[in-house]
Amino acid sequence: MFTGLSLNILAQDKKVIWNGTGDATQKATLITTNTKGISKSIIEYTFKNVRYGSIVDRGSFYILTQTELNQFISDIEGALEKSEETGGYEWSRSNYTIKSGGNNSQKKGTFKIWVGEKHCPFKKKDALKLIKELKSVLSSLNEPESDVKN
Repeated sequence: MFTGLSLNILAQDKKVIWNGTGDATQKATLITTNTKGISKSIIEYTFKNVRYGSIVDRGSFYILTQTELNQFISDIEGALEKSEETGGYEWSRSNYTIKSGGNNSQKKGTFKIWVGEKHCPFKKKDALKLIKELKSVLSSLNEPESDVKN
C-alpha cells in the first residue's frame, strides 16, 4: 500500500551574468528559484584555473544575501585599489579570500581570489565588469529573515 510521498519541485532559472577572460575560466550566475510563489535568488561564482599546464584549481562559492554581495563588491574594489601596492593585503570571509598586492599581484592591476587552497587570478578589466554586473542584480537577492521570536 502506498502511504504517500511528498515532492517539492522547484522552478529554477539560471542566468550567467558575467564571464571572465584570460587563462582561467570564471563565471557568475544568478540562480532564481520559485517555490509556492516565493522567489529567492543567489549568486554562484565558479572558476577553473589551469596552472603549469597540468595543475587545475577549481573553486566555487555562493552569495546568498544583499549584505554578502555588498561585502564581496567592497572586497573586490579594495583588492583593485591595492593591486599595485608592494605590501600584501587580504580580505578573508567564510567562503572566499581575496589577496592583493605584493606577491599576489604578479601583473599590475591583478589580484587573486581563493577558495580553500585553490585560487584564480583576476584582471582589473574583468573585476570592473563583474562589479558592474553584480550591482545590477543586487536587488534580486533577499535579506535573511529576522530571527526575532515573539
